[in-house]
Amino acid sequence: MLSNHPVSIFISYHLKDESLFEELNKHLAIQERNNSITILDKTKILPGQETHEKISEYLEKANIILLLISSDFLATQSLEVTRATELHAEKKALVIPVLLRHVDWEFHPFDTLSPLPSDKTFLPSDRFKQDEAFAKIAKGIKDKAKKFNINLEHPLSDETLVDKDCQNQVTKLINDADHLFKDEKLEQAAVKYLEALKLNSNSVRAHISLGNVLSEQNKHKEAIDEYRKAISLNYNNAESHFGLGFALYENNKIDEAIKELKEALHIDSDFSLAHLLLKILLLKQDKLEEVKLKEFANFVSKNDQLTQSLIKRMSNKNKAIMKGLLAIFLYKQNNLEDTVQKCREAINILKTQKNDLKTTRILANFYFWLGKGLQDLDRLEEAIVEYRQAAYLNSSHIEARFCLALALSRQGQFEKAIDEYHRVLRLNPKDAKVYNQLGIALYKQGNFEEAINQYRTAIHYHPDDGRFYNNLGLALIEKGEFKEAVKQLNKAVLFEPNNTVFIDNLKVAENNEKGLLRRLFSW
Repeated sequence: MLSNHPVSIFISYHLKDESLFEELNKHLAIQERNNSITILDKTKILPGQETHEKISEYLEKANIILLLISSDFLATQSLEVTRATELHAEKKALVIPVLLRHVDWEFHPFDTLSPLPSDKTFLPSDRFKQDEAFAKIAKGIKDKAKKFNINLEHPLSDETLVDKDCQNQVTKLINDADHLFKDEKLEQAAVKYLEALKLNSNSVRAHISLGNVLSEQNKHKEAIDEYRKAISLNYNNAESHFGLGFALYENNKIDEAIKELKEALHIDSDFSLAHLLLKILLLKQDKLEEVKLKEFANFVSKNDQLTQSLIKRMSNKNKAIMKGLLAIFLYKQNNLEDTVQKCREAINILKTQKNDLKTTRILANFYFWLGKGLQDLDRLEEAIVEYRQAAYLNSSHIEARFCLALALSRQGQFEKAIDEYHRVLRLNPKDAKVYNQLGIALYKQGNFEEAINQYRTAIHYHPDDGRFYNNLGLALIEKGEFKEAVKQLNKAVLFEPNNTVFIDNLKVAENNEKGLLRRLFSW
């Protein structure tokens, strides 16, 4: 049940952003006058008071902590920010990044926080549009305050005061570790997080951050343990569930990963990283509904920085798989140039990995999609090279061999195309579309008798496709078997009565049949 007390809000900002802080304060003034919120900030510190002590007190009292994000703010990541994220991890406060000035902010520990504005847009330079943006931010804060279900009366207890020095040491260690983590000094960062946990084994923030470091080091089983410890201390921490989901994904436990990501989103429906990874895993399992694909396309295109942040967390193999999945997705959206680029990136990463059977099969698949992108761009020579590579790495890759045959046929290399079609049929002897394409290649070679045999086999395995009857009819016309051609083309038109090509071919067959009859009986 929500308390009737005003929600206490602490605002952390850099002095260079003071004018923007003041503007935000004006937009929050109505909520403060209505006694729905109370603002705790550095301007409320009285002369003679110890600034650091008072800020620490405000942080412990705050229900919501706003971090006003700018390049200056991030350049001086302070202990108060670290303490804020500790409180957020323990569900004692809600931390919200407020995006002021353009900067790359989606890195640990900010990348798992849900910002305002929710569409991740920074303040516009236009003064009048800034008012509109601040109004949107103020409304977002109001909505968050209403949803934030917390006991609003948590003044500093005697126990907190006794442990204050210890807590300050823990915060300092986590802050030092965060800087080391950002500089990719992972071993040193892990040591600092472990030192923090020796002082306070119940630090949810330290468990999560240590899990993140271990995950970066590809120590996913150890990372899983840390995230589970964090969850046992605070089940309602979305970042813990996301971290666990990510580590499970890296450990190839996809179903368990999906479960944890859904739990993260149940706790925080605005958790962008969790949304992105969940959609990717569903796409990987072919469980992302077609109707959601366009929505996902928009999400990825608008969140490139977020996508790169997620990819950065992954092992090299999963980075490649992620890029490859995005390539397949881009292909389905007909974004061919980007498909080619992402496939090449995925292939270059995978080529550096251990050459086991699974990796080789994945690599073959990305060569195949690279070929698809190139073929649709009419770069047939390059496509053929990639299809051959896919087939070389995985001789059972039916689609690669089939597309290779199609590309060779388009180039007029019918003999080579026919050889590939036969290889495909040895792998899958009941594929009607392959018999049809084999028939087309033979037809173009002038081998009408054999083409007729292949079309009839295609019809045998799939008797409901008008194209097969049409192609059979055309081959029969070339053989001079007009009566049979008319019969087959009538079947084609029956399946597709509005297909003008089928109708015109039928007329040709009928005219030829009539001409033959006239010639037969003209004597």
